[in-house]
Amino acid sequence: GRGARGVAAPPMGALEFLNMTTTAEAEDAKEFNPTPLLAFAALLICTIVAAQGLRRAGKVSEYKATLVSTTLSWWIISVGLTLFNKFFFHQLYGGVKYPLFTSMWHMALKGIIAAIVLKCRAPPAGVWAAFTDREYLKVAAPIGITTGLDIGMTNWAIGSFISVSLCTIVKTSALVFTYIISVSLKMQPLQCNLSVAVGLLSTGVVIAATTKEGGRDDQVVIGTCLALGAAACGAVRWVFTEYLLKKDPDAKKSLDGKFKLLMCISPFATIATALLAFPFETSKVATDPLFDDRSRWVVIWFMGSIGAVVAIALIFVEFALVHMASALTLSICGHLKDVMLFVFAIVVFAEPCPAMKAVGMLCALCGSSYYIYLKLCMKMVDAVAKEGPEAVAGPAPGVGDYDVLHEGSLSDMSDLAAANDPHEAVA
Repeated sequence: GRGARGVAAPPMGALEFLNMTTTAEAEDAKEFNPTPLLAFAALLICTIVAAQGLRRAGKVSEYKATLVSTTLSWWIISVGLTLFNKFFFHQLYGGVKYPLFTSMWHMALKGIIAAIVLKCRAPPAGVWAAFTDREYLKVAAPIGITTGLDIGMTNWAIGSFISVSLCTIVKTSALVFTYIISVSLKMQPLQCNLSVAVGLLSTGVVIAATTKEGGRDDQVVIGTCLALGAAACGAVRWVFTEYLLKKDPDAKKSLDGKFKLLMCISPFATIATALLAFPFETSKVATDPLFDDRSRWVVIWFMGSIGAVVAIALIFVEFALVHMASALTLSICGHLKDVMLFVFAIVVFAEPCPAMKAVGMLCALCGSSYYIYLKLCMKMVDAVAKEGPEAVAGPAPGVGDYDVLHEGSLSDMSDLAAANDPHEAVA
Protein backbone atom coordinates (compact mmCIF):
# COMPACT_ATOMS: atom_id res chain seq x y z
CA GLY A 1 0.00 0.00 0.00
CA ARG A 2 0.96 3.65 0.10
CA GLY A 3 1.74 3.41 3.80
CA ALA A 4 4.99 1.64 2.94
CA ARG A 5 6.25 4.95 1.51
CA GLY A 6 5.45 6.96 4.59
CA VAL A 7 1.91 8.04 3.67
CA ALA A 8 -0.90 7.01 5.97
CA ALA A 9 -3.24 4.56 4.28
CA PRO A 10 -6.91 5.68 4.32
CA PRO A 11 -9.73 3.30 5.26
CA MET A 12 -10.23 0.77 2.47
CA GLY A 13 -13.12 1.53 0.17
CA ALA A 14 -14.05 0.37 -3.31
CA LEU A 15 -11.61 2.70 -5.11
CA GLU A 16 -8.77 1.97 -2.71
CA PHE A 17 -9.30 -1.78 -3.11
CA LEU A 18 -9.13 -1.54 -6.90
CA ASN A 19 -5.96 0.55 -6.63
CA MET A 20 -4.14 -2.17 -4.71
CA THR A 21 -1.34 -3.77 -6.72
CA THR A 22 -0.34 -6.77 -4.64
CA THR A 23 0.30 -9.02 -7.62
CA ALA A 24 2.11 -6.34 -9.59
CA GLU A 25 4.30 -5.29 -6.67
CA ALA A 26 5.23 -8.90 -6.00
CA GLU A 27 6.33 -9.28 -9.61
CA ASP A 28 8.50 -6.14 -9.46
CA ALA A 29 11.01 -7.99 -7.30
CA LYS A 30 11.47 -10.71 -9.92
CA GLU A 31 14.48 -10.77 -12.16
CA PHE A 32 14.17 -8.86 -15.41
CA ASN A 33 16.12 -10.61 -18.16
CA PRO A 34 15.78 -8.94 -21.58
CA THR A 35 18.58 -11.01 -23.17
CA PRO A 36 16.33 -13.71 -24.73
CA LEU A 37 14.02 -11.09 -26.22
CA LEU A 38 16.89 -9.03 -27.63
CA ALA A 39 18.53 -12.16 -29.05
CA PHE A 40 15.27 -13.23 -30.69
CA ALA A 41 14.71 -9.73 -32.13
CA ALA A 42 18.28 -9.74 -33.48
CA LEU A 43 17.62 -13.13 -35.11
CA LEU A 44 14.46 -11.84 -36.79
CA ILE A 45 16.23 -8.71 -37.99
CA CYS A 46 19.04 -10.84 -39.46
CA THR A 47 16.38 -12.95 -41.19
CA ILE A 48 14.83 -9.81 -42.68
CA VAL A 49 18.22 -8.64 -43.93
CA ALA A 50 18.93 -12.10 -45.39
CA ALA A 51 15.53 -12.19 -47.14
CA GLN A 52 16.16 -8.82 -48.74
CA GLY A 53 19.66 -9.92 -49.74
CA LEU A 54 18.27 -13.03 -51.46
CA ARG A 55 15.71 -10.82 -53.22
CA ARG A 56 18.40 -8.55 -54.57
CA ALA A 57 20.37 -11.60 -55.69
CA GLY A 58 17.35 -12.86 -57.59
CA LYS A 59 17.05 -16.09 -55.59
CA VAL A 60 13.75 -15.17 -53.92
CA SER A 61 10.80 -13.33 -55.45
CA GLU A 62 10.10 -9.80 -54.30
CA TYR A 63 6.66 -10.87 -53.01
CA LYS A 64 8.05 -13.63 -50.75
CA ALA A 65 10.91 -11.51 -49.44
CA THR A 66 8.59 -8.61 -48.65
CA LEU A 67 6.00 -10.89 -47.01
CA VAL A 68 8.65 -12.47 -44.77
CA SER A 69 10.12 -9.08 -43.86
CA THR A 70 6.72 -7.54 -43.11
CA THR A 71 5.55 -10.50 -41.02
CA LEU A 72 8.72 -10.58 -38.93
CA SER A 73 8.57 -6.80 -38.48
CA TRP A 74 4.98 -7.17 -37.25
CA TRP A 75 6.08 -9.79 -34.72
CA ILE A 76 8.95 -7.65 -33.46
CA ILE A 77 6.85 -4.50 -33.06
CA SER A 78 3.76 -6.23 -31.66
CA VAL A 79 5.48 -8.44 -29.09
CA GLY A 80 8.02 -5.74 -28.28
CA LEU A 81 5.30 -3.16 -27.64
CA THR A 82 3.44 -5.38 -25.18
CA LEU A 83 6.59 -6.34 -23.28
CA PHE A 84 7.77 -2.72 -23.31
CA ASN A 85 4.56 -1.71 -21.57
CA LYS A 86 5.13 -4.50 -19.06
CA PHE A 87 8.63 -3.09 -18.42
CA PHE A 88 7.22 0.45 -18.12
CA PHE A 89 4.55 -0.54 -15.58
CA HIS A 90 6.72 -2.88 -13.50
CA GLN A 91 10.43 -2.09 -13.91
CA LEU A 92 11.07 1.56 -14.84
CA TYR A 93 12.03 3.34 -11.58
CA GLY A 94 10.46 0.44 -9.70
CA GLY A 95 7.33 0.57 -11.85
CA VAL A 96 5.17 3.42 -13.14
CA LYS A 97 1.84 2.41 -11.60
CA TYR A 98 -0.37 4.50 -13.86
CA PRO A 99 -1.60 2.29 -16.71
CA LEU A 100 -4.80 4.30 -17.17
CA PHE A 101 -3.12 7.70 -17.44
CA THR A 102 -0.54 6.12 -19.76
CA SER A 103 -3.33 4.73 -21.96
CA MET A 104 -5.06 8.12 -21.99
CA TRP A 105 -1.84 9.80 -23.15
CA HIS A 106 -1.37 7.13 -25.84
CA MET A 107 -4.86 7.73 -27.20
CA ALA A 108 -4.39 11.50 -27.33
CA LEU A 109 -0.91 11.34 -28.86
CA LYS A 110 -1.95 8.89 -31.60
CA GLY A 111 -4.75 11.25 -32.59
CA ILE A 112 -2.33 14.17 -32.75
CA ILE A 113 0.14 12.20 -34.87
CA ALA A 114 -2.65 11.02 -37.19
CA ALA A 115 -3.84 14.60 -37.65
CA ILE A 116 -0.30 15.74 -38.50
CA VAL A 117 0.14 12.91 -41.00
CA LEU A 118 -3.16 13.73 -42.71
CA LYS A 119 -2.24 17.41 -42.83
CA CYS A 120 1.08 16.61 -44.50
CA ARG A 121 -0.38 14.05 -46.92
CA ALA A 122 -3.45 16.15 -47.87
CA PRO A 123 -5.72 13.10 -48.46
CA PRO A 124 -8.25 13.24 -51.27
CA ALA A 125 -11.82 14.26 -50.50
CA GLY A 126 -13.09 10.82 -51.48
CA VAL A 127 -11.84 9.12 -48.31
CA TRP A 128 -14.91 7.96 -46.32
CA ALA A 129 -17.10 9.67 -48.93
CA ALA A 130 -19.97 7.28 -48.14
CA PHE A 131 -20.59 9.12 -44.84
CA THR A 132 -21.56 12.63 -43.92
CA ASP A 133 -19.52 14.09 -41.06
CA ARG A 134 -22.42 13.55 -38.64
CA GLU A 135 -22.93 9.93 -39.74
CA TYR A 136 -19.22 9.29 -39.49
CA LEU A 137 -19.02 10.59 -35.93
CA LYS A 138 -22.02 8.48 -34.92
CA VAL A 139 -20.03 5.39 -35.83
CA ALA A 140 -16.61 6.73 -34.79
CA ALA A 141 -17.85 7.55 -31.27
CA PRO A 142 -18.63 3.95 -30.20
CA ILE A 143 -15.43 2.76 -31.91
CA GLY A 144 -13.41 5.32 -29.96
CA ILE A 145 -15.12 4.59 -26.65
CA THR A 146 -14.70 0.83 -26.94
CA THR A 147 -11.10 1.26 -28.15
CA GLY A 148 -10.27 3.37 -25.11
CA LEU A 149 -11.94 0.93 -22.74
CA ASP A 150 -10.30 -2.06 -24.44
CA ILE A 151 -6.76 -0.70 -24.27
CA GLY A 152 -7.26 1.02 -20.92
CA MET A 153 -8.61 -2.08 -19.16
CA THR A 154 -5.94 -4.30 -20.72
CA ASN A 155 -3.15 -2.02 -19.55
CA TRP A 156 -4.82 -1.75 -16.15
CA ALA A 157 -4.98 -5.54 -15.89
CA ILE A 158 -1.32 -6.18 -16.74
CA GLY A 159 -0.13 -3.05 -14.96
CA SER A 160 -1.76 -3.76 -11.61
CA PHE A 161 -3.33 -7.18 -11.29
CA ILE A 162 -2.33 -10.11 -13.54
CA SER A 163 0.54 -11.31 -15.67
CA VAL A 164 0.94 -10.67 -19.39
CA SER A 165 0.76 -14.41 -20.08
CA LEU A 166 -2.60 -14.77 -18.33
CA CYS A 167 -3.94 -11.60 -19.96
CA THR A 168 -2.91 -12.95 -23.38
CA ILE A 169 -4.94 -16.11 -22.78
CA VAL A 170 -8.01 -14.28 -21.48
CA LYS A 171 -7.96 -11.82 -24.39
CA THR A 172 -8.46 -14.67 -26.86
CA SER A 173 -12.05 -14.70 -25.60
CA ALA A 174 -12.72 -11.75 -27.95
CA LEU A 175 -13.83 -14.36 -30.50
CA VAL A 176 -16.36 -15.71 -27.99
CA PHE A 177 -17.92 -12.28 -27.55
CA THR A 178 -17.87 -11.68 -31.30
CA TYR A 179 -19.72 -14.95 -31.88
CA ILE A 180 -22.28 -14.16 -29.17
CA ILE A 181 -22.89 -10.69 -30.62
CA SER A 182 -23.22 -12.07 -34.15
CA VAL A 183 -25.75 -14.72 -33.10
CA SER A 184 -27.67 -12.31 -30.85
CA LEU A 185 -28.02 -9.74 -33.64
CA LYS A 186 -28.90 -12.52 -36.13
CA MET A 187 -25.85 -11.77 -38.25
CA GLN A 188 -25.29 -15.52 -38.43
CA PRO A 189 -27.16 -18.62 -37.24
CA LEU A 190 -26.18 -20.66 -34.19
CA GLN A 191 -23.96 -23.44 -35.57
CA CYS A 192 -22.80 -26.60 -33.82
CA ASN A 193 -19.19 -26.61 -35.07
CA LEU A 194 -18.61 -22.97 -34.19
CA SER A 195 -20.21 -23.50 -30.79
CA VAL A 196 -17.79 -26.37 -30.14
CA ALA A 197 -14.85 -24.14 -31.06
CA VAL A 198 -16.14 -21.37 -28.81
CA GLY A 199 -16.66 -23.91 -26.00
CA LEU A 200 -13.08 -25.19 -26.34
CA LEU A 201 -11.71 -21.64 -26.33
CA SER A 202 -13.81 -20.75 -23.27
CA THR A 203 -12.62 -23.89 -21.47
CA GLY A 204 -9.01 -22.87 -22.03
CA VAL A 205 -9.66 -19.39 -20.65
CA VAL A 206 -11.41 -20.81 -17.56
CA ILE A 207 -8.57 -23.29 -16.91
CA ALA A 208 -5.92 -20.58 -17.17
CA ALA A 209 -7.88 -18.04 -15.12
CA THR A 210 -8.55 -20.48 -12.26
CA THR A 211 -4.95 -21.74 -12.06
CA LYS A 212 -3.05 -20.39 -9.07
CA GLU A 213 -0.08 -18.38 -10.32
CA GLY A 214 0.92 -16.28 -7.31
CA GLY A 215 -0.53 -13.17 -5.77
CA ARG A 216 -3.86 -12.72 -4.07
CA ASP A 217 -6.89 -14.50 -5.48
CA ASP A 218 -9.02 -11.34 -5.40
CA GLN A 219 -6.39 -9.50 -7.42
CA VAL A 220 -6.40 -12.24 -10.06
CA VAL A 221 -10.19 -12.13 -10.19
CA ILE A 222 -10.19 -8.36 -10.75
CA GLY A 223 -7.50 -8.59 -13.41
CA THR A 224 -9.27 -11.41 -15.21
CA CYS A 225 -12.55 -9.48 -15.18
CA LEU A 226 -10.76 -6.44 -16.61
CA ALA A 227 -9.23 -8.56 -19.38
CA LEU A 228 -12.63 -10.12 -20.15
CA GLY A 229 -14.20 -6.66 -20.25
CA ALA A 230 -11.45 -5.52 -22.60
CA ALA A 231 -12.08 -8.53 -24.85
CA ALA A 232 -15.80 -7.74 -24.94
CA CYS A 233 -15.09 -4.10 -25.83
CA GLY A 234 -12.71 -5.27 -28.54
CA ALA A 235 -15.42 -7.46 -30.07
CA VAL A 236 -17.94 -4.60 -30.07
CA ARG A 237 -15.31 -2.27 -31.51
CA TRP A 238 -14.67 -4.58 -34.44
CA VAL A 239 -18.37 -4.92 -35.20
CA PHE A 240 -18.63 -1.14 -35.58
CA THR A 241 -15.31 -0.91 -37.42
CA GLU A 242 -16.31 -3.51 -39.99
CA TYR A 243 -19.67 -1.79 -40.45
CA LEU A 244 -17.73 1.36 -41.25
CA LEU A 245 -15.48 -0.47 -43.70
CA LYS A 246 -18.31 -2.40 -45.31
CA LYS A 247 -20.30 0.75 -46.08
CA ASP A 248 -17.26 2.29 -47.77
CA PRO A 249 -15.17 -0.65 -49.10
CA ASP A 250 -12.61 1.59 -50.82
CA ALA A 251 -11.66 3.20 -47.50
CA LYS A 252 -10.22 0.01 -46.03
CA LYS A 253 -7.64 -0.04 -48.84
CA SER A 254 -6.58 3.53 -48.11
CA LEU A 255 -3.91 4.42 -45.58
CA ASP A 256 -5.44 7.88 -45.41
CA GLY A 257 -8.72 6.28 -44.39
CA LYS A 258 -7.02 4.47 -41.51
CA PHE A 259 -5.43 7.67 -40.27
CA LYS A 260 -8.69 9.57 -40.56
CA LEU A 261 -10.40 6.87 -38.51
CA LEU A 262 -7.61 7.03 -35.93
CA MET A 263 -7.86 10.83 -35.74
CA CYS A 264 -11.65 10.75 -35.30
CA ILE A 265 -11.77 8.02 -32.66
CA SER A 266 -8.89 9.50 -30.64
CA PRO A 267 -10.95 12.13 -28.73
CA PHE A 268 -13.57 9.56 -27.73
CA ALA A 269 -10.92 7.01 -26.73
CA THR A 270 -9.09 9.66 -24.70
CA ILE A 271 -12.27 10.64 -22.86
CA ALA A 272 -13.14 6.99 -22.14
CA THR A 273 -9.73 6.29 -20.59
CA ALA A 274 -9.82 9.61 -18.71
CA LEU A 275 -13.11 8.61 -17.07
CA LEU A 276 -11.29 5.59 -15.66
CA ALA A 277 -7.94 7.28 -14.93
CA PHE A 278 -9.04 10.28 -12.89
CA PRO A 279 -11.17 8.43 -10.30
CA PHE A 280 -8.72 5.57 -9.79
CA GLU A 281 -5.24 7.06 -10.23
CA THR A 282 -5.35 10.79 -9.36
CA SER A 283 -4.85 10.22 -5.63
CA LYS A 284 -1.81 8.03 -6.30
CA VAL A 285 -0.18 10.67 -8.52
CA ALA A 286 -0.62 13.33 -5.84
CA THR A 287 1.26 11.31 -3.21
CA ASP A 288 3.83 9.48 -5.34
CA PRO A 289 7.43 10.58 -4.64
CA LEU A 290 8.35 9.26 -8.08
CA PHE A 291 7.26 12.61 -9.53
CA ASP A 292 9.22 14.75 -7.06
CA ASP A 293 12.27 14.47 -9.32
CA ARG A 294 11.63 16.51 -12.47
CA SER A 295 14.25 14.61 -14.49
CA ARG A 296 12.45 11.35 -13.73
CA TRP A 297 9.16 12.90 -14.79
CA VAL A 298 10.67 13.85 -18.17
CA VAL A 299 12.02 10.33 -18.67
CA ILE A 300 8.65 8.81 -17.75
CA TRP A 301 6.85 11.13 -20.14
CA PHE A 302 9.29 10.31 -22.95
CA MET A 303 9.16 6.56 -22.36
CA GLY A 304 5.39 6.69 -22.08
CA SER A 305 5.21 8.41 -25.47
CA ILE A 306 7.16 5.63 -27.15
CA GLY A 307 4.15 3.31 -26.97
CA ALA A 308 2.00 5.67 -29.03
CA VAL A 309 4.72 6.22 -31.64
CA VAL A 310 5.36 2.47 -31.95
CA ALA A 311 1.61 1.88 -32.26
CA ILE A 312 1.56 4.24 -35.24
CA ALA A 313 4.43 2.27 -36.79
CA LEU A 314 2.42 -0.88 -36.17
CA ILE A 315 -0.42 0.57 -38.25
CA PHE A 316 1.90 0.96 -41.25
CA VAL A 317 3.23 -2.59 -40.89
CA GLU A 318 -0.22 -4.08 -40.34
CA PHE A 319 -1.58 -2.14 -43.31
CA ALA A 320 1.13 -3.62 -45.56
CA LEU A 321 0.67 -7.14 -44.17
CA VAL A 322 -3.10 -7.14 -44.62
CA HIS A 323 -2.73 -6.35 -48.30
CA MET A 324 -0.13 -9.06 -48.88
CA ALA A 325 -1.18 -12.06 -46.80
CA SER A 326 -4.26 -14.25 -46.94
CA ALA A 327 -6.69 -14.32 -44.01
CA LEU A 328 -5.42 -17.79 -43.09
CA THR A 329 -1.83 -16.53 -43.04
CA LEU A 330 -2.85 -13.60 -40.85
CA SER A 331 -4.59 -15.95 -38.41
CA ILE A 332 -1.58 -18.25 -38.19
CA CYS A 333 0.76 -15.29 -37.67
CA GLY A 334 -1.54 -13.93 -34.99
CA HIS A 335 -1.55 -17.21 -33.08
CA LEU A 336 2.22 -17.54 -33.34
CA LYS A 337 2.50 -14.00 -32.01
CA ASP A 338 0.35 -14.96 -28.99
CA VAL A 339 2.60 -17.96 -28.34
CA MET A 340 5.72 -15.78 -28.53
CA LEU A 341 4.17 -13.23 -26.18
CA PHE A 342 3.23 -16.00 -23.73
CA VAL A 343 6.74 -17.50 -23.80
CA PHE A 344 8.66 -14.22 -23.57
CA ALA A 345 6.49 -12.96 -20.71
CA ILE A 346 7.60 -16.05 -18.78
CA VAL A 347 11.26 -15.98 -19.86
CA VAL A 348 11.92 -12.22 -19.75
CA PHE A 349 9.85 -11.30 -16.69
CA ALA A 350 9.94 -14.65 -14.86
CA GLU A 351 6.16 -14.86 -14.76
CA PRO A 352 4.82 -18.06 -13.14
CA CYS A 353 3.70 -20.81 -15.51
CA PRO A 354 1.95 -23.71 -13.77
CA ALA A 355 1.25 -26.73 -15.96
CA MET A 356 -2.51 -26.08 -16.01
CA LYS A 357 -1.93 -22.52 -17.22
CA ALA A 358 -0.03 -23.88 -20.21
CA VAL A 359 -2.87 -26.37 -20.79
CA GLY A 360 -5.34 -23.48 -20.74
CA MET A 361 -3.25 -21.59 -23.30
CA LEU A 362 -3.16 -24.68 -25.54
CA CYS A 363 -6.94 -25.18 -25.30
CA ALA A 364 -7.61 -21.52 -26.04
CA LEU A 365 -5.31 -21.55 -29.08
CA CYS A 366 -6.84 -24.79 -30.38
CA GLY A 367 -10.35 -23.38 -29.95
CA SER A 368 -9.56 -20.07 -31.67
CA SER A 369 -7.64 -21.85 -34.46
CA TYR A 370 -10.53 -24.22 -35.09
CA TYR A 371 -12.96 -21.30 -35.07
CA ILE A 372 -10.94 -19.33 -37.63
CA TYR A 373 -10.51 -22.46 -39.76
CA LEU A 374 -14.27 -23.03 -39.84
CA LYS A 375 -14.97 -19.39 -40.71
CA LEU A 376 -12.44 -19.45 -43.56
CA CYS A 377 -13.87 -22.69 -44.92
CA MET A 378 -17.37 -21.21 -44.82
CA LYS A 379 -16.19 -18.07 -46.61
CA MET A 380 -14.45 -20.04 -49.35
CA VAL A 381 -17.51 -22.25 -49.88
CA ASP A 382 -19.71 -19.16 -50.17
CA ALA A 383 -17.27 -17.53 -52.60
CA VAL A 384 -17.16 -20.63 -54.81
CA ALA A 385 -20.97 -20.91 -54.77
CA LYS A 386 -21.37 -17.29 -55.85
CA GLU A 387 -18.49 -16.80 -58.29
CA GLY A 388 -17.15 -20.25 -59.14
CA PRO A 389 -13.82 -21.92 -58.31
CA GLU A 390 -11.84 -19.04 -59.75
CA ALA A 391 -13.10 -16.86 -56.87
CA VAL A 392 -10.48 -18.23 -54.50
CA ALA A 393 -7.65 -18.25 -57.03
CA GLY A 394 -6.14 -14.80 -56.74
CA PRO A 395 -3.61 -13.39 -59.24
CA ALA A 396 -0.80 -13.73 -56.69
CA PRO A 397 -0.35 -15.93 -53.62
CA GLY A 398 -2.22 -14.39 -50.73
CA VAL A 399 -3.49 -11.28 -52.48
CA GLY A 400 -6.66 -12.66 -54.02
CA ASP A 401 -7.35 -14.85 -50.99
CA TYR A 402 -7.60 -11.93 -48.63
CA ASP A 403 -9.93 -9.89 -50.79
CA VAL A 404 -12.37 -12.76 -51.33
CA LEU A 405 -12.37 -13.80 -47.70
CA HIS A 406 -13.22 -10.30 -46.56
CA GLU A 407 -16.15 -9.57 -48.85
CA GLY A 408 -18.72 -11.55 -46.87
CA SER A 409 -21.06 -10.88 -44.00
CA LEU A 410 -20.34 -8.44 -41.23
CA SER A 411 -20.01 -11.20 -38.64
CA ASP A 412 -17.42 -13.05 -40.71
CA MET A 413 -15.22 -10.00 -41.10
CA SER A 414 -15.53 -9.11 -37.42
CA ASP A 415 -14.46 -12.63 -36.40
CA LEU A 416 -11.30 -12.50 -38.50
CA ALA A 417 -10.48 -8.95 -37.46
CA ALA A 418 -10.90 -9.71 -33.75
CA ALA A 419 -8.37 -12.51 -34.09
CA ASN A 420 -5.79 -10.16 -35.65
CA ASP A 421 -6.29 -6.92 -33.78
CA PRO A 422 -4.02 -4.19 -35.24
CA HIS A 423 -4.23 -2.19 -32.02
CA GLU A 424 -2.58 -5.14 -30.26
CA ALA A 425 -4.60 -4.34 -27.17
CA VAL A 426 -1.90 -2.54 -25.27
CA ALA A 427 -0.98 0.00 -27.93
